[in-house]
Amino acid sequence: LVPKKNRSVNDFDDANSLLTAMKDKEKKASFIDIGRDFPRALIGSSLGVPRDDDDMSECSTIFEPDKEQDWVLTNYNTAISETQTLEEELKRLQVLKSYLILDSEREASFERLTGLAARMFHVPIALVSLVDLGRQWFMSNRGLGDTRETPRKFAFCAHTIISKEDLLIVKDASKDPRFKENPLVTGPPHIRFYGGAPLLCPEGYKLGTLCIIDSKTRTEGLSLEEKQNLRELASLVVDAMVQRRREKMRVLQDKSQIIATTAHDLLTPLSGVQMSLSLLIEDEELREKLSNCQKDLVETAASCGEVMHSICHQAIEIFRGDVDNQNRTRNGSTKISETNPGSKSIVVAELVKNLNMVMEPYPKKVPLFISVDPLVPRKFISDDLKIFRSTVNYLTNALQKTESGNVHLKLYVGNKKTKPKLIFECEDTGPGVPVEIYQYLFRPFRETSLEEQCLRVTQDGLVESSVCHTSMNNAGLGLYSVANQISSIGGEYGYRPRVSNCPPGTDTSKSSGAIFWFSIPLVVPKDNDPIIQRQSNSSNDAISSTIKRSCTNESDNAQRKVRILSAKMSEVEVDPAESYPIANDVEHKQQISKCIDGAGKRVRHALIIDDSVVIRKSMSKALFKLDFKVTQAVNGLEGLKQLQQQVFDVVLCDYLMPVMDGLDCVQQYRDWEEAHRPWFRQYIIGISAHASSSDVEKGKKAGMNDFKPKPITMKHLKELAASQELLEVGRTLDNVLTLYERKTENENAELVYRVYPSHRSHVETHGRYAKRPAHDGPICLIAEPPSNTVMKEAVENLGWCAVQVYDGEDALRLLKIRNWDAVFVENEIARLSGTGCLARFRQWEKENRVARQNNVYLLSTDFVPSPAESVLAVYPDGFDGALGKPILMKDLKSVLMNAERSIKESASSKNIVAR
Repeated sequence: LVPKKNRSVNDFDDANSLLTAMKDKEKKASFIDIGRDFPRALIGSSLGVPRDDDDMSECSTIFEPDKEQDWVLTNYNTAISETQTLEEELKRLQVLKSYLILDSEREASFERLTGLAARMFHVPIALVSLVDLGRQWFMSNRGLGDTRETPRKFAFCAHTIISKEDLLIVKDASKDPRFKENPLVTGPPHIRFYGGAPLLCPEGYKLGTLCIIDSKTRTEGLSLEEKQNLRELASLVVDAMVQRRREKMRVLQDKSQIIATTAHDLLTPLSGVQMSLSLLIEDEELREKLSNCQKDLVETAASCGEVMHSICHQAIEIFRGDVDNQNRTRNGSTKISETNPGSKSIVVAELVKNLNMVMEPYPKKVPLFISVDPLVPRKFISDDLKIFRSTVNYLTNALQKTESGNVHLKLYVGNKKTKPKLIFECEDTGPGVPVEIYQYLFRPFRETSLEEQCLRVTQDGLVESSVCHTSMNNAGLGLYSVANQISSIGGEYGYRPRVSNCPPGTDTSKSSGAIFWFSIPLVVPKDNDPIIQRQSNSSNDAISSTIKRSCTNESDNAQRKVRILSAKMSEVEVDPAESYPIANDVEHKQQISKCIDGAGKRVRHALIIDDSVVIRKSMSKALFKLDFKVTQAVNGLEGLKQLQQQVFDVVLCDYLMPVMDGLDCVQQYRDWEEAHRPWFRQYIIGISAHASSSDVEKGKKAGMNDFKPKPITMKHLKELAASQELLEVGRTLDNVLTLYERKTENENAELVYRVYPSHRSHVETHGRYAKRPAHDGPICLIAEPPSNTVMKEAVENLGWCAVQVYDGEDALRLLKIRNWDAVFVENEIARLSGTGCLARFRQWEKENRVARQNNVYLLSTDFVPSPAESVLAVYPDGFDGALGKPILMKDLKSVLMNAERSIKESASSKNIVAR
């Protein structure tokens, strides 16, 4: 599970972005990510240690902090507390970040100090707590299990750092007006006594506390001796932090210097490579002799050389800038950076073209698709090199891990109404990431031979070392690079499991795959068209017209095909019935409704999402009496899965639940619904016994249609069942189901009429030899599991003859026998995978054939764009295209028509295999 994090100063790479976040009226918890790491080399960076003469005019105390901000306290004791100001808090957070300690692993030096404090003061809990932007983070935690952070709003330590006194002592928190309603008091760990000493660093800021906590009151508080002991322990913590930062800075400086010198030394040979390639490109006599594919290869090498050259220069400039900033910091002249020097106007079509040029020759076993949402503007402003590097890192990681299915890169706009962001999302169908590894993503790799020594606290309170997360030893630097690059331009990044994107009806317990994403603020040049422009100047049109690269069949790379599927839907007349799948119809019917009785009538279906078994059972019984079928979910995550798998007449969703609450569940579903189920808006009712009017408004903003307070009686449910809203939902679902049944009847009638018995009954495809049916029309080979025969029937309905085999070895054998007019191969077949089959066949073809086998398509149950979509597609070696399952009749028709067209063209000029 991916928890929602509280905001951290580590999320922001410079003082400007941090300042903006501190003023942000939305004051949200940070993005969902599991990749927050301690910052990149901060030697002299713009978010380093501030000095008294820094230019802080933007954060003048004239600015009144918003009381709802996550860093602003509202219930502090004004008599003994300093007033919070934006200027002081910004400086304090900058200093805190400079210690390079947030989000690091537990360390023995701090564990010993909290253990000593717990024993000295006879308390069950002792913490080294650092007060971050929106959280308190525990460098050492004795007594709270694996908890590493809590929201700053609830932190006792947040009061300690603004206190005018040198200690904060709370004898009985249940009677203290500041804390008596605090969830840490009313619930676990049931704090009663608290004693905290601030961690006063040499720069003069209170970064956090060393605190002791007990679930029992201490009316006497602490003695003078105990208070002095607590102060001295806090001083030891600060000493350990200072020493730790000194060592970290030295190591980071050494590494930065090594990287910069290596980049410098690479520039000379790289310049030679670039010069040689430029001479080749400019040699007109040579270019006339090169094939189109050979020209593409030279241009690809030149583009890759330019990227490498830019990366080397950037590494050198970063190191030089770090040294200069460090010197300016010593001289007291640090300034807040105004702009990112790498920012420039980026043309989306050119970005996609460059990604294609780099990724086309990259080894891959699955197709790579790149799609751009029509709402993405033609141009945006950002650092082109950092965007490009981060995207390539995501794509190469995905292609390395994915053996079957595909990899899909999507560009789309998020938060369109408020602060638009450009989102890059890389989805793969690989093995996924184990839950226990989430927290170690976006961190630098460890050598396999080196065992990571971590600390853990035993039940007896002893600290011992153990080997931790060895399974991530080969994680590599790709994700760590993404974290550094994207955070440096004010972006966000993260990961989520692909389970939430599974198609309806999928067994999610067996699903796999990963979605790695990053987002950047969307800044559009002033001369650019509006974001919502859908005319011919959209990114898709630019991509379709600019990037249409395809190797000819005159080189060793003839198997690599790049297709731009750019046919406009408005230019093609499509029968609505053909928009339904020709295969796996049962799954499509399940999405419409899984509730059909014996007479074929749809039964109304309700979903109850609530963590209380009593409420679920009572409401289920009541709804059953009202002729509803009921599905139950125990938390928001389970409810989200159910919502994505099927549609319901009504959903009753609780507000507060473990794992994922109702607001998050509904908000995530609405985002998913907009992209995957635009034809139907699910009717969702929020339910709660404790929701205030503001909570109800939050629910509606998240996407809930209505709110009902608990307890919900039978009378309420009867009124709901008879309401106009549910009747309208029922009519919509009934109409869709009727349309589906009518479409099925029409297809069945057409199927009976157009089947050719003469070439259906005697075709033997799974023996040693396959006889060609007596048929003068085109013929295709289909390699699919024996359970799938619908595609064969559909192909024959369109006037083709089809031969079907059930495993990769038989497919390979038949591919060698003849040249087929079209070939369809599913990757997940027995004995030999589809990609493996084509790889072996292409090698054999190169050595034994003259005419190349064309029109070879990969069948995939994962995302494959329709031929009518504007999507850049890079297919595995040997394939000319791909079709997604369930296959739409209109897509199959389009593919077969293209195949027939290529048959006629090849009759006059043979397609020769390059050797």
